[in-house]
Amino acid sequence: MYEKDYIEYDGYGLKEVRCMRCDSPVKKRGIVEHILPDGGKVNVYAVKTMSNFSPVPFTLSDGSFTNILMCRDCNKKYTDNGEERKGMEKQVRRGLELEAIGKGRSQEEIGAVRKRAEKIKIIKIHTFGG
Repeated sequence: MYEKDYIEYDGYGLKEVRCMRCDSPVKKRGIVEHILPDGGKVNVYAVKTMSNFSPVPFTLSDGSFTNILMCRDCNKKYTDNGEERKGMEKQVRRGLELEAIGKGRSQEEIGAVRKRAEKIKIIKIHTFGG
């Protein structure tokens, strides 16, 4: 659990988001039909949320809020123990770094994000259970 990068970027931006716990897809970029103001239709790429997506809000030690990105099955199986929290904190730290990389930040900026992320801890999980 919590061993793989849960977010994937490519040259077009965000490609896929996977459950932070089990690595199953919860959001994917795909083609969706968009209706134009004149009633016409055009196919566009968009990130679609899958039906198994079950995010859980939590508070970090720096005062910010974010979500644990989980599938519904993992949300129901989760137990709040030290090992699970360490895994989630690792994923949040890596996610901050990947976001900076995905946005094309400089190596210096990525280093600053990495340094800030090292100190982050989860201090409160707001809900669990699907």
